[in-house]
Amino acid sequence: SDQYILNHCFEKKINYFPLAYNLIVPKAEKPLTSSGFTMVDIKMLHFVGHKPWNLKSNFVATQNNLTQIKFIQLWYKEYIDFLKHSHLKHIYLLNK
Repeated sequence: SDQYILNHCFEKKINYFPLAYNLIVPKAEKPLTSSGFTMVDIKMLHFVGHKPWNLKSNFVATQNNLTQIKFIQLWYKEYIDFLKHSHLKHIYLLNK
């Protein structure tokens, strides 16, 4: 993949961010276990393959992956919070 090639080409010229800044979902369970990070420590989720907003593909993809279900749940929580704040801001501006 392009990420592997870029990492290989710039290996001696870059500094890597910690795992918490690019946790790849659905392959998150082993890195989380080995790194000592918890879900609270994660700053950015990288959904590879099945995207959280595509419910049909996630239904099959998450049947054997409870960690992925937790991250999809987290994504929806953040998305709903964003929508609430966005709509509240819009309503507030209309009432001014």
